[in-house]
Amino acid sequence: MVSTTVTVNNLDKLFDPLFIGFDKFFENYSNVTPSYPPYNVIQHDEKSYLIEVAVAGFNKNDIEITEQDGVLKIEGQHSEDHPDSKYLHRGVAARKFVRMFNLHDDIKVVHAEIHKGLLQIKLERVIPKEKMPKRIAISS
Repeated sequence: MVSTTVTVNNLDKLFDPLFIGFDKFFENYSNVTPSYPPYNVIQHDEKSYLIEVAVAGFNKNDIEITEQDGVLKIEGQHSEDHPDSKYLHRGVAARKFVRMFNLHDDIKVVHAEIHKGLLQIKLERVIPKEKMPKRIAISS
C-alpha cells in the first residue's frame, strides 16, 4: 500500500483545472502548466463551459485547434506581419504556443471564435442516452 503526504506546497497540484468536466481532486501530476498564453476556464452551468485564451495579435489563420483522445490542443504560430519592420518595443508577445486541456468523455467542443483578442471555445457536456439515469419498474 502506498501512502501520500499532502503539504500546502503541493496541494494545488492535486486539483487539475485543465481536466474539464471533472470537478474533483485527482492524483498528483508532474507536468508544469505553462503560463503563456493566459487563459480562463468558465463553468456557466452543469452542462456548459467556456475556455478563453488570450491571443492578442493572432488571427484565425495563425491558430489551430484539434481534439483527439480527450485532449483539446490549441496551437498558435504568429505570422510575420511586418518582416522588414524594426520594433523599438515589443510588448505584445508573438511567440509560438501550445496549450492543452484534458476533457472528460462527455465534454464536446461546440464552437470556437476569436472575439476582442480572446479565443473563445464553447464546450458542452453531452451525456449519452445509455449513461442517463433510467427508472426501474418494481414488479409485485
